[in-house]
Amino acid sequence: MGWLGGSVGGIDVVDGLCLSSVSRIRKLLPLERWCGWYAVGGMQERATFCETYEGYSDFCSCDDPPWSPLPHNPVEYSMKEVIPVAIVTARRLPHVLRQVGQVWASPGGTNTPITMYVDGYNPEARALGSLLNVSVVEHDNPVPRGSTRRINSHMRFVLEETFEKHIEVDKVIILEDDLDLAPDFIPFFHQTAALLTSDPKLLCVNAYNKNAFAHTALSPSRLYRVRGVPACGWMVRRKVAKEMTKNWIPINLVSQDIDWDLWLRQAMMGERDILVPEIPRTKHRGGGGAHVTGLEQAVYFNQRPLNTILNVTMDVQGAELDTYFKYHQNDIRAALVVRFTEHPCKVLPIPQHQVSVRSWPYPSIRSVSGPAHTPAPGHRSWPYPSTRSQVLAIPQHQ
Repeated sequence: MGWLGGSVGGIDVVDGLCLSSVSRIRKLLPLERWCGWYAVGGMQERATFCETYEGYSDFCSCDDPPWSPLPHNPVEYSMKEVIPVAIVTARRLPHVLRQVGQVWASPGGTNTPITMYVDGYNPEARALGSLLNVSVVEHDNPVPRGSTRRINSHMRFVLEETFEKHIEVDKVIILEDDLDLAPDFIPFFHQTAALLTSDPKLLCVNAYNKNAFAHTALSPSRLYRVRGVPACGWMVRRKVAKEMTKNWIPINLVSQDIDWDLWLRQAMMGERDILVPEIPRTKHRGGGGAHVTGLEQAVYFNQRPLNTILNVTMDVQGAELDTYFKYHQNDIRAALVVRFTEHPCKVLPIPQHQVSVRSWPYPSIRSVSGPAHTPAPGHRSWPYPSTRSQVLAIPQHQ
């Protein structure tokens, strides 16, 4: 930004400010640049932050005024309970700032308590939390950096500390720092909270759906009960979180490099399900993290859709256990049989490019190329269809 100077009544003026005032501010800030809003009342702390830390782009832009994560007109939302958000982070603080803005922009977001749980001591996180008036909890993590064990240790700390901090709540939303959020992020969790409370067969609610693609995820209101892991923005009840930490990876395990989420799936999933939306409410952002490379981000995560509709009424009743299984049983009974005559990698007889039809691979009980497969009672199994087996093409209900 250029310096505009002159003299008014014998007093030196810079950008319309008395030079003496500017000089006082510049003595406090060893600035390499100058933004007009640095001298605005109440902006000195932010100016110091922006000259100290990098990577905050338009939050620290010289635009006047610079971007603010707080929406001009927050959208209210009727909430039956308080469900705090715990942001799990270590070093992606510029994106944490974006996440806080996305939570606040979601209906009910400005009335939702947010806490940043930082892996290690971090003055930048404390400074950012002070600017945003958001609580910051630093974890004195004893595990060496750069290991899966450290991530596991930090996640356990978050699960324990967030319920100790909010002793009156039954649920919390765990939010990893590498996610973008849908505009209805907060309403999605509040609409599904009652079912999580009443249904002991649910482990948690995920905002993410790993099986969602642009050609398969069409209904923003539909929910699925799936097997998987808690990840990418998830809501858990107090008693289940306590069960998780109690069943955490043993410290004397020979190999502690297993991820915490995979361990919990093995240790306590049992017959429980995870509730997920057909269209995800979070989207993974950027590679180079502990588990995702840049190539994986480009090929896999960038292809996932993200809901863009603000006001969605979730079909929670359709996700109730009995209703859910009756719905899918009826779909299977009404499905058309499609026969495989060659390997599906060569010829795929399932109808293609038909929005009104859902194709669901379902092997015949007895295929020509192999013996019958009979799953154990109560076990949901989806074996890969062998050559000359049958597939049901299920009409899609939108």
